[in-house]
Amino acid sequence: YPRYVSFSELAANTSLMSNYKQTEEPLNELTAALKLAMEHKIILGLSTEDGDIYFLNTEADRQSASKIKTGELKITGINNVIDDTVDVEQPINIFSLYEENVGMLTPMIAEGLKDALELYPETWIADAIQESVKQNIRKLSYITAVLERWGKEGRSDGTYRRHFEEDDPKKYTSGKYGKFVQH
Repeated sequence: YPRYVSFSELAANTSLMSNYKQTEEPLNELTAALKLAMEHKIILGLSTEDGDIYFLNTEADRQSASKIKTGELKITGINNVIDDTVDVEQPINIFSLYEENVGMLTPMIAEGLKDALELYPETWIADAIQESVKQNIRKLSYITAVLERWGKEGRSDGTYRRHFEEDDPKKYTSGKYGKFVQH
């Protein structure tokens, strides 16, 4: 009947806790975030025998929290399992990434992405999709061209080098004026 979530349920939610995995104390960060949300009156917090529980700050939930405080309403079955391992990385799904960032996934585009998977690592494809979004050129042909360029030129420095031929040191020692350059 009352809609609430316990602290332990929030702490066990890997999707939520992945936001705090960069910090040394993710549970302390979650506690601080919940306190901040309570200070801004977004949520209501209540301490029970089984642990802390949180409600949205709605009229119905305020009434439920009040009834729980006075003992008029008893809640049972609060999940107290806290999983301290927050290092679960979500695998990259280039198909959903394409759909979310570029556009609808047609059978031809899915085939093109499968072909790219055979030639390039998934992380490269994900980065190429992000590059196409950054450049606002949301086409599979652009993503493929980025991957081909990275395959030929490499991407060790991570910068976007459009005219890599201009930086070629051999252009001074060979070619039309090569005979005038001493090495």
